[in-house]
Amino acid sequence: MRFRFIEDQEVTLFTAIPVGIAAAIVTTLFKEALDASGYVMFGTHADIVTVFAGLALIWRVAIPTLGGVIAGLLLTAAAKLNAAQPGVSDYMEAVASGTGRLPVRITLLRALSSFCSIVTGSSVGKEGAMIQLAALCGSVFPSARGGSGPDGDTNLRRMLTACAAAAGLASVYHTPLSAAVFVAEVVFGAVAVQRLMPLFLASVAGTVVSQLHGGLQPLYPGLTVPSDLLHPPMLLAAVLLGVLAGVSGALFMRASSLAKRAFACSAWARARSAACSRLRCSSAQR
Repeated sequence: MRFRFIEDQEVTLFTAIPVGIAAAIVTTLFKEALDASGYVMFGTHADIVTVFAGLALIWRVAIPTLGGVIAGLLLTAAAKLNAAQPGVSDYMEAVASGTGRLPVRITLLRALSSFCSIVTGSSVGKEGAMIQLAALCGSVFPSARGGSGPDGDTNLRRMLTACAAAAGLASVYHTPLSAAVFVAEVVFGAVAVQRLMPLFLASVAGTVVSQLHGGLQPLYPGLTVPSDLLHPPMLLAAVLLGVLAGVSGALFMRASSLAKRAFACSAWARARSAACSRLRCSSAQR
């Protein structure tokens, strides 16, 4: 379904800045909560890998296991809520094909699950939860525009959620332009000026808040490129590497799609579907 951009461009542009600020504040609070929890549990602000390297073997196993159990219980609760209230729970789908609204309780439960996993040393990235929480800010951000239907102006709500997601990306990676282009191209499917401007404003606002809190130093310091590397053979090699990476990514996505289809058509998948149907029938009869 094609996305029809909202008519009131000024409303979107002025709203994008406070949405970006709110999204950056939420991602910053999530990051600070992770650091504070790590300090409470281990008594240091050191990296989690360094902390676990100094623990006894039994704690290296017990702590991630306990965190995984808690995270699994939270995900189970989120899955039950999602089954009871079917709908879109991912910000990309909510913006691209939904109403722009995200379920608050499901999003918070999933973020809390990621939080428990990260604090206890599981190999889970914090960026996904931070960006999803940022998108939730746009989903619930108050809007003065009204519209027909229970969701109000759906187009504005989609744009606010997209702006918050872009601000979350920018505050996490300190890349406002890349965040705006990513959301415009990947989520919306096309880079249009009327969409890119509010996304960029929200991304810049989020980056400013993040850098005011964490400082202006680079996110990954210490990377220097010697001047003698910037010669034509090296630049040509970089171009060829980019082409190879793009082809590899396309092949991987194609292989993943084929594997998913093969699994869906397999005998085991049909048997599982039949067993689930029998269980539902038996439960209904009771």
